Amino acid sequence: MEVEGHTRFPKHEVSFQWKLDGLMGLMEAASFDKLDKTLKSPQFSARSQLNLKWRLELQLLNHDQTDNKGWAKIGLRLDDGTSEVRAEVTFFMLNSKKERVFVLPPFCRTCKVSKCWAYDCFFEIDKLLKNKDEYLSDNMVTICVDLVIYDNETSSLIENEFKFSKRRIVDDLEELFDSKLKSDVVLIVGDKKIKAHKSILIARSPVLAAMFMHNTVENKNNEINIIDIKAEIIEKMIKFIYTDKVENIDDDAEYLLEAADKYQVQMLKELCEKSLSKSVTTENAVKIMILADRHNAKQLLEFVNNFIVTNAKAVIKTNDYKLMEKSNFHLLSTLFEKIVDLTKLSDSKS
Repeated sequence: MEVEGHTRFPKHEVSFQWKLDGLMGLMEAASFDKLDKTLKSPQFSARSQLNLKWRLELQLLNHDQTDNKGWAKIGLRLDDGTSEVRAEVTFFMLNSKKERVFVLPPFCRTCKVSKCWAYDCFFEIDKLLKNKDEYLSDNMVTICVDLVIYDNETSSLIENEFKFSKRRIVDDLEELFDSKLKSDVVLIVGDKKIKAHKSILIARSPVLAAMFMHNTVENKNNEINIIDIKAEIIEKMIKFIYTDKVENIDDDAEYLLEAADKYQVQMLKELCEKSLSKSVTTENAVKIMILADRHNAKQLLEFVNNFIVTNAKAVIKTNDYKLMEKSNFHLLSTLFEKIVDLTKLSDSKS
Protein backbone atom coordinates (compact mmCIF):
# COMPACT_ATOMS: atom_id res chain seq x y z
CA MET A 1 0.00 0.00 0.00
CA GLU A 2 1.18 3.52 -0.82
CA VAL A 3 0.18 6.46 1.34
CA GLU A 4 0.49 9.99 -0.04
CA GLY A 5 0.13 13.28 1.75
CA HIS A 6 -1.20 16.23 -0.25
CA THR A 7 -1.23 19.92 0.63
CA ARG A 8 -2.96 22.23 -1.82
CA PHE A 9 -2.94 25.99 -2.07
CA PRO A 10 -6.12 26.69 -4.08
CA LYS A 11 -5.87 29.82 -6.20
CA HIS A 12 -8.33 31.99 -8.08
CA GLU A 13 -7.37 34.25 -10.97
CA VAL A 14 -9.09 37.35 -12.29
CA SER A 15 -8.06 39.92 -14.91
CA PHE A 16 -9.85 43.19 -14.15
CA GLN A 17 -10.11 46.02 -16.68
CA TRP A 18 -10.96 49.53 -15.49
CA LYS A 19 -12.07 51.79 -18.35
CA LEU A 20 -11.84 55.51 -17.61
CA ASP A 21 -13.82 57.77 -19.92
CA GLY A 22 -12.63 61.38 -19.71
CA LEU A 23 -9.41 60.69 -17.81
CA MET A 24 -7.36 62.78 -20.24
CA GLY A 25 -9.40 65.89 -19.46
CA LEU A 26 -9.20 65.23 -15.74
CA MET A 27 -5.40 64.88 -15.95
CA GLU A 28 -5.14 68.17 -17.84
CA ALA A 29 -7.24 69.95 -15.22
CA ALA A 30 -5.37 68.42 -12.28
CA SER A 31 -2.04 69.29 -13.86
CA PHE A 32 -3.10 72.88 -14.51
CA ASP A 33 -4.49 73.35 -11.00
CA LYS A 34 -1.50 71.51 -9.46
CA LEU A 35 -3.78 69.27 -7.41
CA ASP A 36 -3.42 65.65 -6.43
CA LYS A 37 -6.45 63.61 -7.46
CA THR A 38 -7.41 60.07 -6.38
CA LEU A 39 -9.79 57.89 -8.43
CA LYS A 40 -11.32 54.62 -7.28
CA SER A 41 -12.60 51.78 -9.47
CA PRO A 42 -15.78 49.77 -8.82
CA GLN A 43 -15.33 46.81 -6.50
CA PHE A 44 -14.57 43.42 -8.05
CA SER A 45 -14.03 39.87 -6.81
CA ALA A 46 -11.91 36.86 -7.75
CA ARG A 47 -14.67 34.53 -6.49
CA SER A 48 -12.41 32.83 -3.99
CA GLN A 49 -13.68 31.05 -0.89
CA LEU A 50 -12.68 34.09 1.19
CA ASN A 51 -15.35 36.41 -0.34
CA LEU A 52 -12.87 39.22 -0.97
CA LYS A 53 -13.73 42.60 -2.47
CA TRP A 54 -11.03 44.63 -4.22
CA ARG A 55 -10.72 47.94 -6.00
CA LEU A 56 -8.05 49.81 -7.96
CA GLU A 57 -6.93 53.29 -6.97
CA LEU A 58 -5.27 55.74 -9.36
CA GLN A 59 -3.67 58.87 -7.89
CA LEU A 60 -2.58 61.78 -10.08
CA LEU A 61 0.41 63.45 -8.39
CA ASN A 62 0.53 67.15 -9.33
CA HIS A 63 0.97 69.12 -6.11
CA ASP A 64 4.30 70.90 -5.77
CA GLN A 65 4.93 69.31 -2.37
CA THR A 66 4.13 65.79 -3.58
CA ASP A 67 6.85 63.21 -4.12
CA ASN A 68 7.04 61.94 -7.72
CA LYS A 69 5.16 64.95 -9.03
CA GLY A 70 3.94 64.47 -12.61
CA TRP A 71 3.43 60.73 -12.22
CA ALA A 72 0.35 58.57 -11.77
CA LYS A 73 0.38 56.20 -8.80
CA ILE A 74 -1.48 52.88 -9.08
CA GLY A 75 -2.66 50.80 -6.15
CA LEU A 76 -4.85 47.84 -5.21
CA ARG A 77 -6.92 47.93 -2.03
CA LEU A 78 -8.58 45.04 -0.18
CA ASP A 79 -11.93 46.63 0.71
CA ASP A 80 -13.70 43.75 2.37
CA GLY A 81 -13.04 40.16 3.41
CA THR A 82 -10.92 38.24 5.90
CA SER A 83 -8.23 39.91 8.01
CA GLU A 84 -5.47 39.02 5.55
CA VAL A 85 -4.86 37.11 2.33
CA ARG A 86 -1.93 36.17 0.09
CA ALA A 87 -2.14 37.45 -3.46
CA GLU A 88 -0.01 38.05 -6.58
CA VAL A 89 -0.54 41.29 -8.47
CA THR A 90 0.49 42.63 -11.91
CA PHE A 91 -0.53 46.14 -13.03
CA PHE A 92 -0.56 47.30 -16.66
CA MET A 93 -2.42 49.42 -19.21
CA LEU A 94 -3.88 48.56 -22.63
CA ASN A 95 -2.97 50.88 -25.50
CA SER A 96 -5.05 51.69 -28.59
CA LYS A 97 -4.01 48.35 -30.15
CA LYS A 98 -5.07 46.52 -26.95
CA GLU A 99 -1.42 45.72 -26.24
CA ARG A 100 -0.03 45.69 -22.71
CA VAL A 101 2.01 48.78 -21.85
CA PHE A 102 3.42 50.23 -18.61
CA VAL A 103 3.61 46.67 -17.26
CA LEU A 104 4.86 46.74 -13.67
CA PRO A 105 6.84 43.85 -12.17
CA PRO A 106 4.50 41.33 -10.48
CA PHE A 107 4.69 41.09 -6.73
CA CYS A 108 3.28 38.72 -4.12
CA ARG A 109 2.24 40.00 -0.70
CA THR A 110 0.05 39.21 2.29
CA CYS A 111 -2.58 41.94 2.29
CA LYS A 112 -4.80 43.14 5.14
CA VAL A 113 -8.26 44.70 4.92
CA SER A 114 -8.15 48.44 4.06
CA LYS A 115 -4.45 48.14 3.16
CA CYS A 116 -3.44 49.46 -0.26
CA TRP A 117 -0.51 48.07 -2.27
CA ALA A 118 0.81 50.74 -4.57
CA TYR A 119 3.47 51.64 -7.12
CA ASP A 120 4.43 55.32 -7.01
CA CYS A 121 5.49 55.55 -10.67
CA PHE A 122 2.95 53.88 -12.97
CA PHE A 123 3.07 56.30 -15.91
CA GLU A 124 4.09 59.90 -16.60
CA ILE A 125 1.01 62.10 -16.94
CA ASP A 126 2.57 64.31 -19.64
CA LYS A 127 3.46 61.25 -21.71
CA LEU A 128 -0.19 60.20 -21.90
CA LEU A 129 -1.40 63.70 -22.61
CA LYS A 130 1.06 64.15 -25.48
CA ASN A 131 0.34 60.71 -27.01
CA LYS A 132 -3.43 60.38 -26.67
CA ASP A 133 -3.91 58.46 -29.90
CA GLU A 134 -1.44 55.83 -28.78
CA TYR A 135 -3.03 55.15 -25.40
CA LEU A 136 -6.75 55.75 -25.96
CA SER A 137 -8.96 52.80 -26.92
CA ASP A 138 -12.55 53.71 -27.86
CA ASN A 139 -11.80 57.17 -26.37
CA MET A 140 -11.04 55.60 -23.00
CA VAL A 141 -7.96 54.78 -20.93
CA THR A 142 -7.94 51.12 -19.86
CA ILE A 143 -6.04 50.24 -16.67
CA CYS A 144 -5.76 46.57 -15.74
CA VAL A 145 -4.64 44.25 -13.00
CA ASP A 146 -3.99 40.51 -13.14
CA LEU A 147 -4.79 39.20 -9.66
CA VAL A 148 -4.15 35.72 -8.24
CA ILE A 149 -5.73 34.98 -4.84
CA TYR A 150 -4.47 32.05 -2.77
CA ASP A 151 -7.03 30.45 -0.44
CA ASN A 152 -6.07 28.77 2.81
CA GLU A 153 -4.18 25.53 2.28
CA THR A 154 -5.89 22.14 2.57
CA SER A 155 -4.17 18.85 3.45
CA SER A 156 -5.22 15.24 2.96
CA LEU A 157 -3.92 11.65 2.93
CA ILE A 158 -4.50 9.25 0.04
CA GLU A 159 -4.02 5.49 0.29
CA ASN A 160 -3.25 3.93 -3.08
CA GLU A 161 -3.54 0.20 -3.62
CA PHE A 162 -3.91 0.31 -7.39
CA LYS A 163 -2.54 2.47 -10.14
CA PHE A 164 -4.62 3.18 -13.19
CA SER A 165 -3.75 4.53 -16.59
CA LYS A 166 -4.29 8.27 -16.97
CA ARG A 167 -5.32 7.91 -20.59
CA ARG A 168 -8.78 9.36 -21.30
CA ILE A 169 -11.36 8.54 -23.94
CA VAL A 170 -10.66 11.88 -25.62
CA ASP A 171 -7.03 10.75 -26.08
CA ASP A 172 -8.20 7.61 -27.86
CA LEU A 173 -10.61 9.58 -30.04
CA GLU A 174 -7.90 12.05 -31.01
CA GLU A 175 -5.65 9.15 -32.00
CA LEU A 176 -8.52 7.68 -34.02
CA PHE A 177 -9.03 11.01 -35.78
CA ASP A 178 -5.32 11.28 -36.63
CA SER A 179 -4.92 7.68 -37.80
CA LYS A 180 -8.26 7.47 -39.73
CA LEU A 181 -8.28 3.77 -38.79
CA LYS A 182 -11.46 2.04 -40.04
CA SER A 183 -12.90 5.32 -41.31
CA ASP A 184 -16.14 4.79 -43.24
CA VAL A 185 -17.10 8.22 -44.58
CA VAL A 186 -15.34 11.00 -46.51
CA LEU A 187 -16.07 14.73 -46.35
CA ILE A 188 -15.13 16.31 -49.68
CA VAL A 189 -14.35 20.03 -49.47
CA GLY A 190 -12.92 21.32 -52.75
CA ASP A 191 -9.74 19.33 -53.40
CA LYS A 192 -9.55 18.18 -49.78
CA LYS A 193 -10.82 14.79 -48.58
CA ILE A 194 -11.33 14.37 -44.85
CA LYS A 195 -11.85 10.82 -43.61
CA ALA A 196 -14.04 10.24 -40.57
CA HIS A 197 -16.27 7.73 -38.76
CA LYS A 198 -20.05 7.80 -39.12
CA SER A 199 -20.71 6.74 -35.54
CA ILE A 200 -18.69 9.64 -34.12
CA LEU A 201 -20.34 12.19 -36.42
CA ILE A 202 -23.81 10.82 -35.62
CA ALA A 203 -23.18 11.11 -31.89
CA ARG A 204 -21.96 14.71 -32.07
CA SER A 205 -23.96 16.44 -34.80
CA PRO A 206 -27.76 16.18 -35.25
CA VAL A 207 -27.42 17.41 -38.84
CA LEU A 208 -24.83 14.80 -39.79
CA ALA A 209 -26.82 12.17 -37.92
CA ALA A 210 -29.87 12.92 -40.08
CA MET A 211 -27.78 12.38 -43.22
CA PHE A 212 -26.69 8.90 -42.12
CA MET A 213 -29.91 7.67 -40.53
CA HIS A 214 -32.14 8.11 -43.59
CA ASN A 215 -32.16 7.06 -47.23
CA THR A 216 -29.94 9.92 -48.42
CA VAL A 217 -27.27 10.22 -51.10
CA GLU A 218 -24.67 10.80 -48.38
CA ASN A 219 -25.64 7.59 -46.60
CA LYS A 220 -25.56 5.54 -49.81
CA ASN A 221 -22.25 6.88 -51.11
CA ASN A 222 -20.56 7.41 -47.73
CA GLU A 223 -19.56 10.87 -48.92
CA ILE A 224 -20.52 14.40 -47.94
CA ASN A 225 -19.84 17.21 -50.40
CA ILE A 226 -19.38 20.64 -48.80
CA ILE A 227 -19.10 23.67 -51.07
CA ASP A 228 -19.85 26.67 -48.85
CA ILE A 229 -17.20 26.35 -46.09
CA LYS A 230 -13.41 26.22 -46.38
CA ALA A 231 -11.62 22.89 -45.94
CA GLU A 232 -9.48 24.05 -43.02
CA ILE A 233 -12.59 25.18 -41.13
CA ILE A 234 -14.37 21.87 -41.69
CA GLU A 235 -11.24 19.99 -40.59
CA LYS A 236 -11.07 22.05 -37.39
CA MET A 237 -14.75 21.36 -36.73
CA ILE A 238 -14.37 17.61 -37.30
CA LYS A 239 -11.36 17.49 -34.98
CA PHE A 240 -13.42 19.30 -32.34
CA ILE A 241 -16.17 16.71 -32.79
CA TYR A 242 -13.62 14.02 -31.87
CA THR A 243 -11.69 15.85 -29.15
CA ASP A 244 -13.64 18.85 -27.76
CA LYS A 245 -10.54 20.89 -28.60
CA VAL A 246 -9.92 23.61 -31.17
CA GLU A 247 -6.62 25.36 -31.86
CA ASN A 248 -6.32 29.12 -32.41
CA ILE A 249 -10.07 29.63 -32.19
CA ASP A 250 -9.71 33.43 -32.15
CA ASP A 251 -8.23 33.35 -35.68
CA ASP A 252 -11.23 31.54 -37.21
CA ALA A 253 -14.08 32.18 -34.77
CA GLU A 254 -16.35 33.83 -37.37
CA TYR A 255 -16.05 30.94 -39.85
CA LEU A 256 -16.16 28.24 -37.18
CA LEU A 257 -19.37 29.82 -35.85
CA GLU A 258 -20.92 29.42 -39.31
CA ALA A 259 -19.86 25.75 -39.52
CA ALA A 260 -20.90 24.94 -35.95
CA ASP A 261 -24.31 26.53 -36.51
CA LYS A 262 -24.86 24.71 -39.82
CA TYR A 263 -24.04 21.30 -38.34
CA GLN A 264 -25.40 22.07 -34.83
CA VAL A 265 -22.17 21.44 -32.94
CA GLN A 266 -23.42 23.41 -29.96
CA MET A 267 -20.37 23.47 -27.70
CA LEU A 268 -18.12 24.70 -30.53
CA LYS A 269 -20.71 27.34 -31.37
CA GLU A 270 -20.69 28.63 -27.79
CA LEU A 271 -16.88 28.74 -27.70
CA CYS A 272 -16.95 30.81 -30.92
CA GLU A 273 -19.47 33.19 -29.35
CA LYS A 274 -17.19 33.69 -26.36
CA SER A 275 -14.18 34.26 -28.62
CA LEU A 276 -16.00 36.82 -30.77
CA SER A 277 -17.31 38.67 -27.70
CA LYS A 278 -13.70 39.44 -26.71
CA SER A 279 -13.07 41.12 -30.06
CA VAL A 280 -16.05 43.53 -30.07
CA THR A 281 -15.18 47.20 -30.67
CA THR A 282 -17.20 50.23 -31.68
CA GLU A 283 -16.01 49.73 -35.27
CA ASN A 284 -17.03 46.07 -35.65
CA ALA A 285 -19.94 45.82 -33.19
CA VAL A 286 -22.66 46.07 -35.85
CA LYS A 287 -20.94 43.49 -38.07
CA ILE A 288 -20.71 41.04 -35.17
CA MET A 289 -24.34 41.73 -34.20
CA ILE A 290 -25.49 40.86 -37.73
CA LEU A 291 -23.31 37.71 -37.68
CA ALA A 292 -24.77 36.65 -34.31
CA ASP A 293 -28.33 37.24 -35.53
CA ARG A 294 -27.72 35.28 -38.77
CA HIS A 295 -26.48 32.22 -36.87
CA ASN A 296 -28.88 32.51 -33.91
CA ALA A 297 -25.95 33.01 -31.52
CA LYS A 298 -28.09 34.22 -28.64
CA GLN A 299 -25.39 34.81 -26.03
CA LEU A 300 -23.18 36.73 -28.45
CA LEU A 301 -26.17 38.77 -29.69
CA GLU A 302 -27.11 39.73 -26.14
CA PHE A 303 -23.50 40.73 -25.38
CA VAL A 304 -23.03 42.86 -28.49
CA ASN A 305 -26.46 44.50 -28.08
CA ASN A 306 -25.49 45.61 -24.58
CA PHE A 307 -22.15 46.85 -25.91
CA ILE A 308 -23.82 48.91 -28.65
CA VAL A 309 -26.32 50.45 -26.22
CA THR A 310 -23.49 51.37 -23.85
CA ASN A 311 -21.34 52.83 -26.64
CA ALA A 312 -24.15 54.16 -28.83
CA LYS A 313 -22.62 57.58 -29.54
CA ALA A 314 -19.54 56.02 -31.16
CA VAL A 315 -21.29 53.11 -32.87
CA ILE A 316 -23.91 55.16 -34.73
CA LYS A 317 -21.12 57.07 -36.49
CA THR A 318 -19.76 53.92 -38.17
CA ASN A 319 -20.50 52.97 -41.78
CA ASP A 320 -21.78 49.54 -40.71
CA TYR A 321 -24.46 51.16 -38.55
CA LYS A 322 -25.59 53.42 -41.40
CA LEU A 323 -25.92 50.39 -43.69
CA MET A 324 -27.85 48.49 -41.03
CA GLU A 325 -30.36 51.33 -40.79
CA LYS A 326 -31.30 50.66 -44.41
CA SER A 327 -31.54 46.87 -44.36
CA ASN A 328 -31.84 45.36 -40.86
CA PHE A 329 -34.90 46.93 -39.29
CA HIS A 330 -35.56 44.06 -36.90
CA LEU A 331 -32.10 44.49 -35.36
CA LEU A 332 -32.68 48.22 -34.93
CA SER A 333 -36.00 47.40 -33.27
CA THR A 334 -34.23 45.05 -30.84
CA LEU A 335 -31.75 47.80 -29.93
CA PHE A 336 -34.52 50.34 -29.37
CA GLU A 337 -36.38 47.90 -27.11
CA LYS A 338 -33.23 47.38 -25.04
CA ILE A 339 -32.69 51.15 -24.75
CA VAL A 340 -36.32 51.56 -23.61
CA ASP A 341 -35.91 48.78 -21.03
CA LEU A 342 -32.75 50.41 -19.66
CA THR A 343 -34.48 53.79 -19.51
CA LYS A 344 -37.41 52.29 -17.56
CA LEU A 345 -35.00 50.58 -15.19
CA SER A 346 -33.10 53.85 -14.64
CA ASP A 347 -36.34 55.76 -14.03
CA SER A 348 -37.55 53.19 -11.51
CA LYS A 349 -34.32 53.57 -9.49
CA SER A 350 -34.40 57.37 -9.47
